[in-house]
Amino acid sequence: MTNIARTPADAADLGLSFSGMADRIRDHRRALHAIPELGFAETETSAYVRRVLDGLGVAYTSGIGGTGIVARIGSGGGAGAHGGSSAPRRLKVAIRADMDGLPLQEAGDKPYRSRHEGRMHACGHDGHTAMLLGIAEYFTSIESSLNGEILLIFQPAEERSDGKGLTGARHIINSGLLEGVSAVLGSHVTTDAPAGKFGIISGPVTASGDMFRATIRGKGGHDAFVHQTVDPIFLATQALNAIYAIRSRKIDPTAAGTLSVGTIEAGTTANVIPERALITGTIRTFDPKVREIFVAELERALKITEVLGGSFELEIPIHVPETRNDGRLAAMGRAAAEDLFGADCLFDLKPFMGVEDFSWYSSLYPSLFVMLGARLEDGVARPAHNPSFDIDDGILYRGSALLALTALKVLSEGAGTATERR
Repeated sequence: MTNIARTPADAADLGLSFSGMADRIRDHRRALHAIPELGFAETETSAYVRRVLDGLGVAYTSGIGGTGIVARIGSGGGAGAHGGSSAPRRLKVAIRADMDGLPLQEAGDKPYRSRHEGRMHACGHDGHTAMLLGIAEYFTSIESSLNGEILLIFQPAEERSDGKGLTGARHIINSGLLEGVSAVLGSHVTTDAPAGKFGIISGPVTASGDMFRATIRGKGGHDAFVHQTVDPIFLATQALNAIYAIRSRKIDPTAAGTLSVGTIEAGTTANVIPERALITGTIRTFDPKVREIFVAELERALKITEVLGGSFELEIPIHVPETRNDGRLAAMGRAAAEDLFGADCLFDLKPFMGVEDFSWYSSLYPSLFVMLGARLEDGVARPAHNPSFDIDDGILYRGSALLALTALKVLSEGAGTATERR
């Protein structure tokens, strides 16, 4: 069992500091909730963040991926109440929040509802950004005592990719600003857990995600002379039978993974055999080896079209790896949560099939991704990516406090080496 040093006195002081910021963090969230923007277009959101950072006197680099920001706090030379003597090397810890919203029309009439038609913060990214602004305020207040550097990542576009298949995390990583980072921390609110409780596990947290596109080509023609055609719709139906058998016949039944077909498109009119059919879908797993089997078997299933006289092209334009928590960081996070809020502050979290581009950080650096319960206890279901989504934003300060204390533990104790893992 990993031995994690506990700092109850520091935790109590830190907890009080963030409790005192609870209203400001909530106000940040509600201001941001009213101005949701889609990925790579978070101009108002980015401007809001920059105003807050400017007011705190925090240095930052902006314009990453268009709207992303990486802020820096701490010179790395301090020695104070949170770390004792200076660390043997300058440690850096990055804490990430995503900023983008979704193309949804918000339901309800709450005073902080979206002012942008057809756009909504339906996944809690407004809360994540607000939490990170609270963290910025706290670390600014103790900057002279830091034994390292805190990087604050205000990331664009978690929900979408650019024309090259890159989500916001890849733009942040490609900027080079995370060089030398010892750990990357992040969190996500969930309405599936009680408000203020934390889910912290080792190993996989969210699944990898692949979007595939299979173009099946035949030979079109008049339906009165169907024998002179190679019907791509017929070819697609044969391939679909094999595709749907992959999960049950080609994958170890004890291994987690899904393959789903989301769209089938073909033809323009009833009496014409089309030239092609298009199938799109997704693959989700927790294990890269299982993913490799899914992809290989998908290609094998599509080869049926060649046997029947057609052809196919398989593309995977978007791939996001699984989010995987470092074991030592997970232990630090659990210890920090209990130091701050007691032994009953944790809920039982299991890996889930959602896809999160925080995974790009966890594929390169020791990482910790925490789930923060934020359910409103009024009996109304408010799932993510739904027009009715909302959270208990009075507990966001708890998430800020947990990430801040975990970062301090990393600066004090170390967590790993920033080396590429795949």
